[in-house]
Amino acid sequence: MKHILIVLTNNRVNEKIRCIIPELSKYYKLSLYNIGEMSEETKWYGDVDPRIKFREDTYKYFEEVIEGEGFDFHGDRIHNIELKQGYDGIIYDDNRLMPELLIPTLYQKAKQYDIPVIGNSHGNRDFEPSEMQGLGKVFDYQFILGEKEKIIYKQMLGDDVDKLLKGGIPSNDTLKDVKHRGEYILVITNFLETHHAHNIYPICFNQDFVNKVDLVGLSEYFEKPIVIKQKTRLDQPDFNRNIEYIHSLFPSGFDVDVVTDCDDMDGLICDSFCVVSSPSTLCFKPIQKGIPTAIINGSGTIGNLYDFVGVTELDKYRVYESLDYQIENSKENKFIETTIEGGVNFNSTDRYIKQVRDII
Repeated sequence: MKHILIVLTNNRVNEKIRCIIPELSKYYKLSLYNIGEMSEETKWYGDVDPRIKFREDTYKYFEEVIEGEGFDFHGDRIHNIELKQGYDGIIYDDNRLMPELLIPTLYQKAKQYDIPVIGNSHGNRDFEPSEMQGLGKVFDYQFILGEKEKIIYKQMLGDDVDKLLKGGIPSNDTLKDVKHRGEYILVITNFLETHHAHNIYPICFNQDFVNKVDLVGLSEYFEKPIVIKQKTRLDQPDFNRNIEYIHSLFPSGFDVDVVTDCDDMDGLICDSFCVVSSPSTLCFKPIQKGIPTAIINGSGTIGNLYDFVGVTELDKYRVYESLDYQIENSKENKFIETTIEGGVNFNSTDRYIKQVRDII
């Protein structure tokens, strides 16, 4: 049986592919290399460490687990990375160069042993040549989300486009069996105004966002409470300060639930009646599930979402109109089909595994 090394660096990045591990173990011996934010040496910066559940659920599938160096702070670097012979392939959870994690060094060592390296999509990104700069530097092949990306990148890569593999979002497959209960309005944030880099995009989550979307009015209109999902960030570990800030944006007496980390992201999504979100990889979950989703243009990277019907401006009338339209119409299957490989039938994992087996 051939032997694959899986290299995990960032929980939020690799969450979308970790579910392939049980299926991969049917065909390969598996080893795991945790480095950076996935290393046990990195202190978790949120309220619930999702790496714990990952270890409990998944370590049984690995013949060995290697704990590499971790991070002490944002911008930290690791100092050593090892690679032994005997692997038939490497799956790297990202597509970024990540010199601070010595990923280019790992790739060069893999080439010395003639080991193919498969990278993965960082997430929903704009279609820029820089997104493919890791080809031949940290990966030989890379999984992308779907056909749309492949068509666009063909113009940049030419024949090298064959090194892009359509893998969808395997972790979203489990949405198929989760009931949609519709209990609240879920708001998925990107940068809060309290973050030092909140002006990377024209729109951040602040008082202006709450007022212009009219979250209080939206709650009254649909007769649903508000739940806000904030991102945990290594460079902003005081998540409780962020929770206090989010609560301060709403009138006194208006109850808002703030979620930081979550072991059941499918449940969080499927319990929502509708979603108001910054553009993100996470917002593909409600879209695939057919949950009305308004995506605020200007608050994040649009990327694959450019032709989604729910992209709207920061204006309450546009948001109401978008959500009402999606409530009255069927799921956007055509968008999902072209954007997320296997996304319509929730079988991205099968598509992903087949292409790994074609290479390794």
